[in-house]
Amino acid sequence: MPTKGLTPDEEVIVLTNADGQVKASAVVRLYRGDGIRWNYAGEWGVAALVGSQKSHFIRIINLQTRERFFDLEMYYNFSYQTPMELFHTFEGMEQMIGLSFADVSDAKHFAAEVKGNYPLSLKPRADLLSTLKPIQPAAPDSPKRSSPAPASKPKRKGTNSSVTNCS
Repeated sequence: MPTKGLTPDEEVIVLTNADGQVKASAVVRLYRGDGIRWNYAGEWGVAALVGSQKSHFIRIINLQTRERFFDLEMYYNFSYQTPMELFHTFEGMEQMIGLSFADVSDAKHFAAEVKGNYPLSLKPRADLLSTLKPIQPAAPDSPKRSSPAPASKPKRKGTNSSVTNCS
């Protein structure tokens, strides 16, 4: 798990506060997307990809307070994007999350580990998929309705079929 720029003491802080096996780590700044722009959340620390047999998490640990301030369990169909070498994005529980990395090699390693380490329990299992029966379409609840007859065109004011001669 060596992360560039961390002292051995800081690595111990990450390992003891990650609460699981650390598969990758990197120094990051946390950003939140509001749909228009990315906003710095005012926090930075070490992002850790933490895994177990059942699930994986992205956790960010503040090195000064030694506390986790971000914790997201990777869910089924989790999508981790790398739009730039040093800026990666993914969907959080309430909004888009951005991570700005301090080091390119740490960013590349972190992305590779995230993309390659989904928990086995979240991957579709071939043995279970083979036992599934195809879904049959449901019968319609009511008979088909015919479309309504087109409405007649309204007459325009001032138009009259009979013309009178005023001479």
